[in-house]
Amino acid sequence: MAKKTPGENYQHVITGTFLSDGRKGLGMTQGRLAEDLGCTRQFVTSIEAGTAKLPWRMAKDWVEVLGLNLTSLYRCIELDMKKSFKLVTGCKVK
Repeated sequence: MAKKTPGENYQHVITGTFLSDGRKGLGMTQGRLAEDLGCTRQFVTSIEAGTAKLPWRMAKDWVEVLGLNLTSLYRCIELDMKKSFKLVTGCKVK
């Protein structure tokens, strides 16, 4: 089994928290969100927990359903990516 790099274990917590807060702010359950998105509740849970990366092709669907700002979501994704890059390389990204 190949050894994992630190970045492979990084969780996408900034993005997950942003999406979770948006859903909770609407009083929506994970099950209802999954239904509206056409995915499973387990998928929603893994995105919100930061254990899975939000596919780019689904980002627009999430912000539309939750009434969030797409630019803000992309900024969260960017911050997660920078943190992951820093863990792997040890380099800071501006």
